[in-house]
This record gives sequence, C-alpha cells and structure tokens, in this order.
Amino acid sequence: MKNIIQTAEQLLGRKLTANDGYTTDEIKQAENMLGLTMPEALRHFYLSVGKVEVLASSFQRFLPLDELQSDGEKIIFLAENQEVCLWATTIHDTTIWVKYSDDEGWITEPIGLMDLILLTMYYNCAQGGFEFGGIAENEEAYPAILEYVQKEWNKVVQYNALIIYAYQDNLIWYFYKADNTPTDDGIFLSCRTEEKFDKFFNLFDFSEL
Repeated sequence: MKNIIQTAEQLLGRKLTANDGYTTDEIKQAENMLGLTMPEALRHFYLSVGKVEVLASSFQRFLPLDELQSDGEKIIFLAENQEVCLWATTIHDTTIWVKYSDDEGWITEPIGLMDLILLTMYYNCAQGGFEFGGIAENEEAYPAILEYVQKEWNKVVQYNALIIYAYQDNLIWYFYKADNTPTDDGIFLSCRTEEKFDKFFNLFDFSEL
C-alpha cells in the first residue's frame, strides 16, 4: 500500500513515523469490538496515518478507531464534515457505500476504497488542512491558471465535480461543470508552507483567504 505512504509523505513534507498511525494491537481491538475485519487498504490507512489530523480529520473525518461503527457486514469509517452522509465498506470487497442523513438506505458509490482514501487525504489538505490558502475569482484568469497546472502539476483527483492538481505539498483545485471548466466558485490554492504559497500566489490573480 505504498500509495498511502507516498501520498502522505508528499503532503506532509516529511517521512512518516510510528506515532502517525494506530498500532496493530489497537486495530485488532477495534475489529474485535466490531466483530468485523478491516479490508487491507483501510487497515493500512489507520496503521500509517490514522492519527494525523491534517489527513484524517481536518474536513471530512475518518472515524477514530473507538468510533467505528458496523451495519451488518459494513464498516462505517468516514463521515462528511457536517455529518450529511457516512461512508462504509466491507472486508469481502472494496465497494464503497454511502448513506445520507435524510435517507435510511445505503447506495453504492462508483469509486473504490483506495481511491476514496487518497481523494479524502488530498481534499482534507485542500479544505483547511493546509494553513495557507487563496482563491482566484476572476474568470479571465482561469485559462492561464489551468494551462499552467495542466503542464506542470499532476491531476490527482477528478471525481464528483471536484478536480485537484498537486505539486509536492501544494494544491490547486476547483469544482467543475459538465465541460470540466471551473464553476463560479473560483479556483483555489492551498499550500502547506508560506514560502510556496507566496510563490504560487504571486503567479496569478489570487486573493488570500
């Protein structure tokens, strides 16, 4: 499961340590309480970075081990930041299930477990996990920003109307319309360090958040 470790270290700008995750014994205790076994990708997330707030709970919230819930054979592991919906998976496969607060039923999401974990790590950093943020609201500036990131940055997320580009521990992201162009919400810049924020902030017509 190198993707979780590599992504986490890129976003954090450092190597992971044992203190960043839960222990094997803690995970086993949680599984015993649930009466269920975690799928490998979810277990690896908790072992590697389950205690790193910026990745695990700065916006969407991976439930701490003592708050994991079960529903039949499903393990409920992720909550939307306003508790509008919950996500679950099972040991038998990596199908993702989502349940909304105004609906009693589970429905499947067209995304795998590993992809959802990585998406959420990036999105948590974008949505306040990183300290430094800006926004470009002038639509005339959009083409230049998009041309730049599409050449120089890696597209790491495109799902459910969200696109995120990454360059090391820096993110440029936006919500997109049917033609993949940004909505009028703007294009956002999120950086872990002030030095990198100043560099990219000054390249384009960003306003500080």
